[in-house]
Amino acid sequence: TSQYDMLSTIEAHASISTSISIYRAAGNQRGEADCLNVMGDIYQRSDSMHDAEHTLRAAMKLYDDVGSPQGVADTQQKLARLYTHLGRSHEALVTLSSAVQLYTAHHNTLGSANCLHSLGELNIRNGHFVDAENNLVEALKLHRQINDQRGEAVTLVSLGGLYRNMSRPEDAESSLKLALHLYQQLGDRLGEASA
Repeated sequence: TSQYDMLSTIEAHASISTSISIYRAAGNQRGEADCLNVMGDIYQRSDSMHDAEHTLRAAMKLYDDVGSPQGVADTQQKLARLYTHLGRSHEALVTLSSAVQLYTAHHNTLGSANCLHSLGELNIRNGHFVDAENNLVEALKLHRQINDQRGEAVTLVSLGGLYRNMSRPEDAESSLKLALHLYQQLGDRLGEASA
């Protein structure tokens, strides 16, 4: 399948490159930004991280130029994942924090919750457990506010792991039990296993 994946990536790159050219020629910056965003994903899948970063930054600038804070924030999330993968934790933290601010300012509760969860996970990796707890508790509140049970369960699993790291076994058990209950309600066997 790796040969198929490589061919598929080459075809996707060619197709998206053509679309970028068409949108650019038509002066459609939003369409160009959307395609650049997808191209960033293609570069990441093919392990071309420098090209991915350059392309995502170009998409983010175009989204900003056309007044699309949603596009900017979505692209910031992708950049933060890239930075995390590259071990550039500080850049990931700054980028995610900016995305949270944009999502919050434009009332995108799910976007805010997902970014806060990512911030929490990043802070766990960096050993900043108090910051991680604050991020994850806030993400949990937002997931509950919009009745996003899957997001709530995923966040509870992260909190359970964090509490284990913080030597708070009762809190860990409580979070994981709540997550397990939610996954059972959702019929998510894989989620149950993670809880």
